Amino acid sequence: MARSANGSARGDQALAEAAWSCFWHTRGLTDRLVSEQLETRPFAKDVTPAQYRALVAVRALAPCGVADLAERVCTTTASMSTMVDRLVDMNLISRTRSNEDRRRVEIQLGRGVAVRMRKVDDAVCGVLAEHFSPLSASDKKAVKNGTETMRELIAELL
Repeated sequence: MARSANGSARGDQALAEAAWSCFWHTRGLTDRLVSEQLETRPFAKDVTPAQYRALVAVRALAPCGVADLAERVCTTTASMSTMVDRLVDMNLISRTRSNEDRRRVEIQLGRGVAVRMRKVDDAVCGVLAEHFSPLSASDKKAVKNGTETMRELIAELL
């Protein structure tokens, strides 16, 4: 991503405040949309949005440890360990000993969970697509370009 060395501090602060507002509202919207889809998906009747975020993190990081997940979803290792126990009990993730370091336990998605998660993701994207459909082509392009830039910035922060 190209970076400008001559941005104004005031402009950068205003952009940061707008981004923070967007992040905050996006988290709430994501939880609401995911919650609505989890209620209608066969695998997830008892899965909360927080647990779904953990599953998304497992999908991105696997194989990974509890501490890796806790860091990714911004919670304590103790809280994540409890959540992992529940997700294991629900057969949504599995724990195995690492081949390289027998002290390390690695977490992965359970069998078929990625496919079921894709259905939830697709349904959420379908809802969002309906909301984007009234936008003009130029507005859609601007949103797409902005989201790509934001994704890159967020990836740097993670």
